[in-house]
Amino acid sequence: MVYPFVENFQNDQERAIPFSLIGIIPFLGSLCVFVLLFKSQIEIDVEKIRYIGVFKTREMNLTEIGGYRMREGRFIVFLSRDNHEKIKIPLLFEPEEEFVAWVENNYKNLDENDWSEESKEALSSEKLGIDVAGRKQNLSRARRFVWKLGFAAVGLCVWSFAFPRPHELVMWFLVLFPLISVGVLPFFNGAVRLNTRGNSPYIMLAPVLLFPTLALDLKAFGEWNVLSWIPFWIPFFSIFLVSMALLFFLLEDIRKKSASLALAIFICGFYGYGTTVVLNGILDKSPPEVIETQILKKRVFSGKYGLSYYLTLAPWGSMKREEEVLVDGETYERHFVTAGPAKVILKRGYFNIPWILVY
Repeated sequence: MVYPFVENFQNDQERAIPFSLIGIIPFLGSLCVFVLLFKSQIEIDVEKIRYIGVFKTREMNLTEIGGYRMREGRFIVFLSRDNHEKIKIPLLFEPEEEFVAWVENNYKNLDENDWSEESKEALSSEKLGIDVAGRKQNLSRARRFVWKLGFAAVGLCVWSFAFPRPHELVMWFLVLFPLISVGVLPFFNGAVRLNTRGNSPYIMLAPVLLFPTLALDLKAFGEWNVLSWIPFWIPFFSIFLVSMALLFFLLEDIRKKSASLALAIFICGFYGYGTTVVLNGILDKSPPEVIETQILKKRVFSGKYGLSYYLTLAPWGSMKREEEVLVDGETYERHFVTAGPAKVILKRGYFNIPWILVY
């Protein structure tokens, strides 16, 4: 297989980590929870709250606590009034309900405070309407539209994997769907945000962008064997910067919140990779170069998302080493003999990123 971002990488089976070792991960996770449960404790006196963890101890004066936030329903995070200090306490001890009740009765829930502030901001925004009733109506209209986009995104992902025909049309939909979803944002006057929390009145767009983007990446990785990644970077960064600029100017929370900015970078990075590889393939009109080689090995990998088929090819053309390439099931079954002849179809690529097919 030709690995992304690594030039002429050869798969070294002797140094590979056996997949059986992956089973250690759940065991280690359970062990960490066990240690946290029996080695951690919390102390509260008249002046301080103190969390004694496995590796360190954190404490904060009760009078300095400005409020708390809930995280994943299993952690309470205390923040100081100046937001410079915090204590993250896992809810793994008894009496958990009594402790949570004490926190709720004595300190401000900063998440609810944020939601309240966002509600006031949304219902007083002149961009959303001339009065409160009009603003609520616009928020509701935006929420219904984003929900429809979400169902369309899921349907597109199912189509792209269950029955991707016609193939080129499916690829164009995966490339264009995130752009269309972002392009309609000006019609909602700031009612849509990339990321929201809890009971925010604003509508979250992130899942609508993530589902087709990840489907696009999986298709790019599985259907195009890129031969050299050196020419990849210029079109990748161009697409990344354009998509990042669109999100930055059309979604207000990206300009205000670091978490939303980080999520935007993540989404645009994956979108840039998938779009570059897919467009390099479907727009490629270069004449194919057919090169004969030999199949040395073949294997099937059963993963979370189904079967993956690999063929190891003898050195061919400019390639001086054996290369393992990902192929579809039909190509794999066509070469039913482990060692046998094969043809490599080499194409230049629309962005001059060379890619190959095995026939």
